[in-house]
Amino acid sequence: MHLFEVDKQFVHLSNLLQIEKIIMKKYISSLDGLRGFGIIFVVLYHLLRLKGANPTLLGFSWIFIQMFFVQSGYLITKILLQNKSLTFKEYLKRFYWNRVLRIFPVYFLYLFILVGIYFAFNITPDFPSRAPYL
Repeated sequence: MHLFEVDKQFVHLSNLLQIEKIIMKKYISSLDGLRGFGIIFVVLYHLLRLKGANPTLLGFSWIFIQMFFVQSGYLITKILLQNKSLTFKEYLKRFYWNRVLRIFPVYFLYLFILVGIYFAFNITPDFPSRAPYL
């Protein structure tokens, strides 16, 4: 029998596996906060540069880009570990279906808003030639 000491209590290996399952399913809302701060600082940095101001106070914004990549790696690894019982084909099918459900609604909303702005305001005459690049 394997015993591990956790918070001055002895836990059997099967209990640790149950704890791991609970942790793997837990949503970590603080990651959203870190991502939010990252987005704010990176956008502010670029806005200051566009306005011609000196963005040296926000020169640390690159840290948030690195944190984004670390978070992405963590989340992808977590998804891989949660789905390790699936075959590769099943995993890819589920992975891409989840991405479609997450990205397509926002993408089509964006296109709908652009078309609405174009028809409402007729902003530029060269919009039809630029639309494929938006």
